Amino acid sequence: MKILKSLTLSLFLAVVILGLAPSAKAGPVIAAFNFENVLAGATTAAASTTGAGISGALFGGTNGSSSVLAFTDNTYSSGALFPGANGTLFNYFTFTTATSLDLGALTFESGQNDIPNGARTFEVRLSPAGTATPTGVFGTDTAGWSLLDSIAVPFGFADSGTPNVSLDLNGTSIGPGTYTIGIGAQSGVISTGTTQLFLDDVTLSSADVPVEGSFALFCLGLAGMGYLRWRKAT
Repeated sequence: MKILKSLTLSLFLAVVILGLAPSAKAGPVIAAFNFENVLAGATTAAASTTGAGISGALFGGTNGSSSVLAFTDNTYSSGALFPGANGTLFNYFTFTTATSLDLGALTFESGQNDIPNGARTFEVRLSPAGTATPTGVFGTDTAGWSLLDSIAVPFGFADSGTPNVSLDLNGTSIGPGTYTIGIGAQSGVISTGTTQLFLDDVTLSSADVPVEGSFALFCLGLAGMGYLRWRKAT
């Protein structure tokens, strides 16, 4: 009976400790881009934040008119996305990691001005390791890239300062090397003309393993065993 009471107390304390332990969150930032500190008209932007072991983080577009626009927030715009037989031009960011990484989340603020007004589907793809900086169209230059997710981008500018896209990338792991994440649309998804994709506050984070709760249970288990041994000895 005494052992049963001790186990019951241990389980109760475990629930309390786990309730106080932090929950799983997006881990450390791999690369983050906000364009408030980038001059309007710039065609590329270096990351505003990079994580340990990350280098060469750069944002750009495969269209020559892609540039930073001056709105409430500076918004990166991929201009004149002309659909062609193989897809469209696209936005991208590239980075080099010196270590293996487990991806956690990709968040960004996004909008587009395709006519007629309405949401349009854009894809988010990850290149194989060692891919060169893209220069062409979405579909050709992204052949062989893994699909991270498809997103419905609403009509309008991305200038609220609040990300409206959050992609869960847990389960995606990459080794050391250079990678590119491209955001674009396949041919026929957007209208022929000067469709623009607006992006801001782009953040790629690594996975965060919530070890606090497991560690608490481990410590509690040791304490419980010690308590039972003490009661048995007395």
